[in-house]
Amino acid sequence: MAIFTAIVSVISALAGIYGAIYSKQGRDYSKLTADNVERVNFEIQNKLLKDLIRHLFRNQVCTIAFAAKWEKDKTKYPSDEHVLKLKVLADDIHLEKYNNSPEFYDKMHGIGMLLRNYNAEIDIIHTHLKDPYVDDETKKNGIKTLMFKPVFLINRIWGVMAFLNKEKEEAKKKSWFKLSEEERLKREEEALAKAKIENQEIAVDIVLQCHINNLKENYCIDKVDNVWAFEDIIEAYKDNIRLDKINELVLGLTRSEEKDKKIAQMYEALVAGIEANITELEKNQDNASDPQKAQEEIEKRKKAFDALQNRIMFETKSDTLSDIKWNADLVLQMLVTDAIIEYNKIHMIEYRVEQGK
Repeated sequence: MAIFTAIVSVISALAGIYGAIYSKQGRDYSKLTADNVERVNFEIQNKLLKDLIRHLFRNQVCTIAFAAKWEKDKTKYPSDEHVLKLKVLADDIHLEKYNNSPEFYDKMHGIGMLLRNYNAEIDIIHTHLKDPYVDDETKKNGIKTLMFKPVFLINRIWGVMAFLNKEKEEAKKKSWFKLSEEERLKREEEALAKAKIENQEIAVDIVLQCHINNLKENYCIDKVDNVWAFEDIIEAYKDNIRLDKINELVLGLTRSEEKDKKIAQMYEALVAGIEANITELEKNQDNASDPQKAQEEIEKRKKAFDALQNRIMFETKSDTLSDIKWNADLVLQMLVTDAIIEYNKIHMIEYRVEQGK
Protein backbone atom coordinates (compact mmCIF):
# COMPACT_ATOMS: atom_id res chain seq x y z
CA MET A 1 0.00 0.00 0.00
CA ALA A 2 2.89 2.29 0.88
CA ILE A 3 4.51 1.52 -2.49
CA PHE A 4 1.28 2.30 -4.35
CA THR A 5 0.94 5.58 -2.48
CA ALA A 6 4.54 6.51 -3.38
CA ILE A 7 3.97 5.72 -7.07
CA VAL A 8 0.82 7.87 -7.11
CA SER A 9 2.74 10.72 -5.43
CA VAL A 10 5.52 10.52 -8.05
CA ILE A 11 2.99 10.50 -10.91
CA SER A 12 1.16 13.48 -9.39
CA ALA A 13 4.43 15.36 -9.00
CA LEU A 14 5.40 14.67 -12.60
CA ALA A 15 1.95 15.74 -13.80
CA GLY A 16 2.33 18.96 -11.85
CA ILE A 17 5.74 19.64 -13.39
CA TYR A 18 4.51 18.93 -16.92
CA GLY A 19 1.41 21.03 -16.27
CA ALA A 20 3.57 23.96 -15.15
CA ILE A 21 5.77 23.61 -18.22
CA TYR A 22 2.83 23.50 -20.64
CA SER A 23 1.10 26.32 -18.79
CA LYS A 24 4.20 28.52 -19.21
CA GLN A 25 4.47 27.54 -22.89
CA GLY A 26 0.81 28.41 -23.31
CA ARG A 27 1.32 31.81 -21.72
CA ASP A 28 4.40 32.46 -23.86
CA TYR A 29 2.53 31.41 -27.01
CA SER A 30 -0.43 33.61 -26.12
CA LYS A 31 1.88 36.56 -25.53
CA LEU A 32 3.68 35.90 -28.83
CA THR A 33 0.34 35.69 -30.64
CA ALA A 34 -0.83 38.94 -29.05
CA ASP A 35 2.43 40.66 -29.98
CA ASN A 36 2.14 39.40 -33.56
CA VAL A 37 -1.48 40.57 -33.79
CA GLU A 38 -0.45 44.02 -32.58
CA ARG A 39 2.40 44.13 -35.09
CA VAL A 40 0.30 42.81 -37.97
CA ASN A 41 -2.54 45.20 -37.16
CA PHE A 42 -0.27 48.21 -37.57
CA GLU A 43 1.06 46.85 -40.87
CA ILE A 44 -2.45 46.08 -42.11
CA GLN A 45 -3.64 49.57 -41.24
CA ASN A 46 -0.81 51.18 -43.17
CA LYS A 47 -1.17 48.81 -46.13
CA LEU A 48 -4.90 49.50 -46.43
CA LEU A 49 -4.33 53.23 -46.26
CA LYS A 50 -1.56 53.07 -48.86
CA ASP A 51 -3.80 51.01 -51.14
CA LEU A 52 -6.50 53.67 -50.76
CA ILE A 53 -4.07 56.40 -51.82
CA ARG A 54 -3.04 54.36 -54.87
CA HIS A 55 -6.68 53.69 -55.80
CA LEU A 56 -7.68 57.33 -55.38
CA PHE A 57 -4.81 58.54 -57.57
CA ARG A 58 -5.92 56.13 -60.28
CA ASN A 59 -9.45 57.46 -59.88
CA GLN A 60 -8.17 60.96 -60.57
CA VAL A 61 -6.47 59.73 -63.75
CA CYS A 62 -9.55 57.83 -64.98
CA THR A 63 -11.85 60.80 -64.33
CA ILE A 64 -9.61 63.18 -66.27
CA ALA A 65 -9.52 60.68 -69.17
CA PHE A 66 -13.27 60.16 -69.46
CA ALA A 67 -13.93 63.87 -68.84
CA ALA A 68 -11.74 64.61 -71.89
CA LYS A 69 -13.79 62.18 -74.01
CA TRP A 70 -17.10 63.51 -72.70
CA GLU A 71 -16.09 67.14 -73.33
CA LYS A 72 -15.14 66.19 -76.89
CA ASP A 73 -18.49 64.53 -77.62
CA LYS A 74 -21.39 65.04 -75.20
CA THR A 75 -23.70 62.77 -77.19
CA LYS A 76 -21.90 59.85 -75.51
CA TYR A 77 -21.19 58.82 -71.92
CA PRO A 78 -18.47 56.63 -70.36
CA SER A 79 -19.51 52.97 -70.05
CA ASP A 80 -20.44 51.65 -66.62
CA GLU A 81 -17.13 50.00 -65.75
CA HIS A 82 -15.14 53.23 -66.04
CA VAL A 83 -17.33 55.00 -63.49
CA LEU A 84 -18.25 52.16 -61.14
CA LYS A 85 -14.63 51.00 -60.76
CA LEU A 86 -13.97 54.28 -58.97
CA LYS A 87 -15.82 52.94 -55.93
CA VAL A 88 -13.85 51.87 -52.86
CA LEU A 89 -14.47 48.88 -50.58
CA ALA A 90 -15.84 50.96 -47.74
CA ASP A 91 -18.09 48.17 -46.41
CA ASP A 92 -15.32 45.55 -46.52
CA ILE A 93 -12.59 47.59 -44.85
CA HIS A 94 -13.48 47.88 -41.16
CA LEU A 95 -10.37 49.80 -40.17
CA GLU A 96 -11.77 50.77 -36.77
CA LYS A 97 -11.41 47.14 -35.59
CA TYR A 98 -7.62 47.38 -35.60
CA ASN A 99 -7.18 49.70 -32.64
CA ASN A 100 -8.79 50.12 -29.23
CA SER A 101 -7.99 53.83 -28.94
CA PRO A 102 -11.23 55.90 -28.85
CA GLU A 103 -9.50 58.74 -30.73
CA PHE A 104 -8.21 56.36 -33.39
CA TYR A 105 -11.67 54.74 -33.65
CA ASP A 106 -13.19 58.17 -34.29
CA LYS A 107 -10.66 58.91 -37.03
CA MET A 108 -11.21 55.53 -38.68
CA HIS A 109 -14.97 55.90 -38.39
CA GLY A 110 -14.70 59.35 -40.00
CA ILE A 111 -12.71 57.93 -42.93
CA GLY A 112 -15.23 55.10 -43.28
CA MET A 113 -18.10 57.58 -43.49
CA LEU A 114 -16.28 59.67 -46.10
CA LEU A 115 -15.63 56.57 -48.23
CA ARG A 116 -19.26 55.46 -48.02
CA ASN A 117 -20.39 58.95 -49.02
CA TYR A 118 -17.91 58.87 -51.89
CA ASN A 119 -19.40 55.60 -53.16
CA ALA A 120 -22.92 57.06 -52.91
CA GLU A 121 -21.83 60.11 -54.94
CA ILE A 122 -20.30 57.85 -57.60
CA ASP A 123 -23.60 55.94 -57.92
CA ILE A 124 -25.58 59.17 -58.32
CA ILE A 125 -23.13 60.69 -60.82
CA HIS A 126 -23.07 57.43 -62.77
CA THR A 127 -26.87 57.57 -63.04
CA HIS A 128 -26.75 61.18 -64.24
CA LEU A 129 -24.01 60.59 -66.82
CA LYS A 130 -25.90 57.77 -68.56
CA ASP A 131 -29.25 59.57 -68.55
CA PRO A 132 -29.83 61.53 -71.80
CA TYR A 133 -32.46 63.69 -70.06
CA VAL A 134 -30.10 65.05 -67.42
CA ASP A 135 -28.64 68.40 -68.54
CA ASP A 136 -24.93 68.80 -69.33
CA GLU A 137 -24.35 71.26 -66.47
CA THR A 138 -25.47 68.68 -63.89
CA LYS A 139 -23.22 66.08 -65.50
CA LYS A 140 -20.28 68.48 -65.50
CA ASN A 141 -20.83 69.24 -61.81
CA GLY A 142 -20.75 65.51 -61.16
CA ILE A 143 -17.42 65.17 -62.97
CA LYS A 144 -16.09 68.10 -60.93
CA THR A 145 -17.00 66.22 -57.76
CA LEU A 146 -15.19 63.09 -59.01
CA MET A 147 -12.09 65.19 -59.66
CA PHE A 148 -12.19 66.94 -56.30
CA LYS A 149 -12.81 63.99 -54.00
CA PRO A 150 -9.63 61.88 -54.55
CA VAL A 151 -7.27 64.69 -53.49
CA PHE A 152 -9.58 65.60 -50.60
CA LEU A 153 -9.64 61.99 -49.37
CA ILE A 154 -5.87 61.50 -49.80
CA ASN A 155 -5.28 64.52 -47.58
CA ARG A 156 -7.60 63.08 -44.94
CA ILE A 157 -5.84 59.71 -45.16
CA TRP A 158 -2.48 61.44 -44.60
CA GLY A 159 -3.86 62.79 -41.34
CA VAL A 160 -4.90 59.32 -40.16
CA MET A 161 -1.56 57.79 -41.15
CA ALA A 162 0.28 60.55 -39.30
CA PHE A 163 -1.83 59.89 -36.18
CA LEU A 164 -1.11 56.17 -36.50
CA ASN A 165 2.64 56.73 -36.55
CA LYS A 166 2.41 59.22 -33.69
CA GLU A 167 0.61 56.59 -31.60
CA LYS A 168 3.32 54.07 -32.43
CA GLU A 169 6.06 56.52 -31.41
CA GLU A 170 4.28 57.36 -28.16
CA ALA A 171 4.06 53.67 -27.29
CA LYS A 172 7.86 53.51 -27.57
CA LYS A 173 8.39 56.62 -25.48
CA LYS A 174 6.59 55.94 -22.23
CA SER A 175 9.07 58.27 -20.54
CA TRP A 176 7.06 61.12 -22.05
CA PHE A 177 4.50 60.69 -19.29
CA LYS A 178 7.16 61.64 -16.74
CA LEU A 179 7.53 65.03 -18.40
CA SER A 180 5.59 68.16 -17.60
CA GLU A 181 2.26 68.62 -19.41
CA GLU A 182 3.73 71.44 -21.52
CA GLU A 183 6.78 69.41 -22.55
CA ARG A 184 4.69 66.32 -23.29
CA LEU A 185 2.34 68.30 -25.57
CA LYS A 186 5.38 69.77 -27.33
CA ARG A 187 6.79 66.27 -27.94
CA GLU A 188 3.42 65.09 -29.27
CA GLU A 189 3.21 68.02 -31.70
CA GLU A 190 6.75 67.33 -32.93
CA ALA A 191 5.95 63.63 -33.41
CA LEU A 192 2.77 64.45 -35.35
CA ALA A 193 4.58 66.96 -37.60
CA LYS A 194 7.31 64.41 -38.30
CA ALA A 195 4.73 61.71 -39.04
CA LYS A 196 2.91 64.01 -41.48
CA ILE A 197 6.10 64.63 -43.46
CA GLU A 198 7.00 60.92 -43.46
CA ASN A 199 3.55 59.87 -44.64
CA GLN A 200 3.43 62.61 -47.24
CA GLU A 201 6.66 61.20 -48.64
CA ILE A 202 5.13 57.71 -48.57
CA ALA A 203 2.12 59.03 -50.49
CA VAL A 204 4.39 60.59 -53.12
CA ASP A 205 6.32 57.34 -53.46
CA ILE A 206 3.06 55.45 -53.97
CA VAL A 207 1.87 57.89 -56.64
CA LEU A 208 5.25 57.90 -58.40
CA GLN A 209 5.53 54.09 -58.37
CA CYS A 210 1.99 53.82 -59.70
CA HIS A 211 2.98 56.20 -62.53
CA ILE A 212 6.23 54.34 -63.34
CA ASN A 213 4.38 51.00 -63.48
CA ASN A 214 1.77 52.53 -65.77
CA LEU A 215 4.46 53.74 -68.18
CA LYS A 216 6.19 50.35 -68.13
CA GLU A 217 3.00 48.44 -68.91
CA ASN A 218 1.51 50.83 -71.47
CA TYR A 219 4.36 52.75 -73.11
CA CYS A 220 3.62 51.37 -76.60
CA ILE A 221 -0.13 52.02 -76.53
CA ASP A 222 -1.38 54.30 -79.30
CA LYS A 223 -1.45 57.88 -78.02
CA VAL A 224 -4.12 60.49 -78.67
CA ASP A 225 -3.35 63.02 -81.39
CA ASN A 226 -3.61 66.15 -79.29
CA VAL A 227 -1.69 65.81 -76.05
CA TRP A 228 -2.36 69.42 -75.18
CA ALA A 229 -6.11 68.73 -74.98
CA PHE A 230 -5.41 67.31 -71.53
CA GLU A 231 -3.75 70.53 -70.48
CA ASP A 232 -6.98 72.28 -71.51
CA ILE A 233 -9.12 69.81 -69.56
CA ILE A 234 -7.04 70.24 -66.42
CA GLU A 235 -7.15 74.01 -66.83
CA ALA A 236 -10.95 73.88 -67.20
CA TYR A 237 -11.34 71.74 -64.06
CA LYS A 238 -8.37 73.10 -62.10
CA ASP A 239 -10.48 74.40 -59.19
CA ASN A 240 -11.89 70.91 -58.71
CA ILE A 241 -8.73 68.94 -59.32
CA ARG A 242 -7.16 71.14 -56.63
CA LEU A 243 -3.81 71.79 -58.25
CA ASP A 244 -2.72 73.55 -55.08
CA LYS A 245 -3.19 70.35 -53.09
CA ILE A 246 -1.58 68.22 -55.79
CA ASN A 247 1.44 70.52 -55.81
CA GLU A 248 1.68 70.13 -52.04
CA LEU A 249 2.75 66.57 -52.79
CA VAL A 250 5.91 68.18 -54.13
CA LEU A 251 6.20 71.61 -52.54
CA GLY A 252 5.31 70.33 -49.08
CA LEU A 253 8.33 68.03 -49.00
CA THR A 254 11.81 68.82 -47.84
CA ARG A 255 14.00 68.90 -50.93
CA SER A 256 16.96 66.54 -50.71
CA GLU A 257 19.62 65.13 -53.03
CA GLU A 258 18.75 61.66 -51.76
CA LYS A 259 15.13 61.97 -52.90
CA ASP A 260 16.13 63.48 -56.26
CA LYS A 261 18.54 60.57 -56.74
CA LYS A 262 15.83 58.04 -55.89
CA ILE A 263 13.40 59.56 -58.41
CA ALA A 264 16.07 59.63 -61.12
CA GLN A 265 16.88 55.97 -60.43
CA MET A 266 13.21 54.98 -60.82
CA TYR A 267 13.01 56.61 -64.24
CA GLU A 268 16.41 55.20 -65.26
CA ALA A 269 15.30 51.68 -64.24
CA LEU A 270 12.12 52.11 -66.31
CA VAL A 271 14.07 53.12 -69.44
CA ALA A 272 16.71 50.41 -68.94
CA GLY A 273 14.00 47.76 -68.58
CA ILE A 274 12.29 48.80 -71.82
CA GLU A 275 15.63 48.92 -73.67
CA ALA A 276 16.41 45.39 -72.46
CA ASN A 277 12.99 44.19 -73.64
CA ILE A 278 13.51 45.62 -77.14
CA THR A 279 17.03 44.13 -77.31
CA GLU A 280 15.63 40.73 -76.36
CA LEU A 281 13.02 40.97 -79.12
CA GLU A 282 15.76 41.80 -81.66
CA LYS A 283 17.83 38.78 -80.57
CA ASN A 284 14.86 36.44 -81.02
CA GLN A 285 13.58 37.95 -84.27
CA ASP A 286 15.17 35.36 -86.56
CA ASN A 287 13.57 32.53 -84.56
CA ALA A 288 10.10 34.09 -84.64
CA SER A 289 7.35 32.28 -86.57
CA ASP A 290 6.82 35.48 -88.58
CA PRO A 291 10.07 37.52 -88.71
CA GLN A 292 8.42 40.32 -90.67
CA LYS A 293 5.69 40.74 -88.06
CA ALA A 294 8.31 40.60 -85.31
CA GLN A 295 10.25 43.38 -87.04
CA GLU A 296 7.11 45.53 -87.23
CA GLU A 297 6.54 45.03 -83.51
CA ILE A 298 10.14 46.02 -82.76
CA GLU A 299 9.82 49.20 -84.85
CA LYS A 300 6.56 50.05 -83.13
CA ARG A 301 8.16 49.64 -79.71
CA LYS A 302 11.21 51.71 -80.69
CA LYS A 303 9.01 54.54 -81.93
CA ALA A 304 6.88 54.40 -78.78
CA PHE A 305 10.02 54.26 -76.65
CA ASP A 306 11.36 57.45 -78.26
CA ALA A 307 8.04 59.18 -77.64
CA LEU A 308 8.06 57.98 -74.02
CA GLN A 309 11.53 59.40 -73.38
CA ASN A 310 10.49 62.74 -74.84
CA ARG A 311 7.43 62.76 -72.61
CA ILE A 312 9.54 61.93 -69.54
CA MET A 313 11.87 64.83 -70.31
CA PHE A 314 8.87 67.12 -70.66
CA GLU A 315 7.01 66.01 -67.53
CA THR A 316 10.15 66.16 -65.37
CA LYS A 317 11.51 69.34 -66.99
CA SER A 318 14.91 67.64 -67.35
CA ASP A 319 17.49 67.31 -70.13
CA THR A 320 18.72 63.88 -69.03
CA LEU A 321 17.37 61.06 -66.89
CA SER A 322 20.08 61.53 -64.28
CA ASP A 323 19.09 65.20 -63.91
CA ILE A 324 15.49 64.51 -62.86
CA LYS A 325 14.41 66.39 -59.72
CA TRP A 326 11.21 67.24 -57.93
CA ASN A 327 9.53 70.30 -59.40
CA ALA A 328 6.26 72.09 -58.83
CA ASP A 329 4.53 70.55 -61.86
CA LEU A 330 5.78 66.97 -61.63
CA VAL A 331 2.69 65.37 -60.09
CA LEU A 332 0.42 67.40 -62.37
CA GLN A 333 2.36 66.23 -65.44
CA MET A 334 2.29 62.63 -64.20
CA LEU A 335 -1.50 62.95 -64.07
CA VAL A 336 -1.57 64.23 -67.64
CA THR A 337 0.70 61.45 -68.94
CA ASP A 338 -1.35 58.75 -67.22
CA ALA A 339 -4.58 60.29 -68.50
CA ILE A 340 -3.19 60.22 -72.06
CA ILE A 341 -2.54 56.48 -71.65
CA GLU A 342 -5.96 55.91 -70.09
CA TYR A 343 -7.80 57.90 -72.78
CA ASN A 344 -7.78 55.15 -75.41
CA LYS A 345 -9.03 52.61 -72.87
CA ILE A 346 -12.21 54.59 -72.24
CA HIS A 347 -15.23 53.19 -74.05
CA MET A 348 -18.01 55.69 -74.71
CA ILE A 349 -21.65 54.73 -75.37
CA GLU A 350 -24.03 56.76 -77.49
CA TYR A 351 -27.21 57.96 -75.80
CA ARG A 352 -30.43 56.28 -76.89
CA VAL A 353 -33.53 58.43 -76.58
CA GLU A 354 -36.79 56.48 -76.35
CA GLN A 355 -39.56 57.39 -78.79
CA GLY A 356 -42.35 59.54 -77.40
CA LYS A 357 -40.23 61.25 -74.73
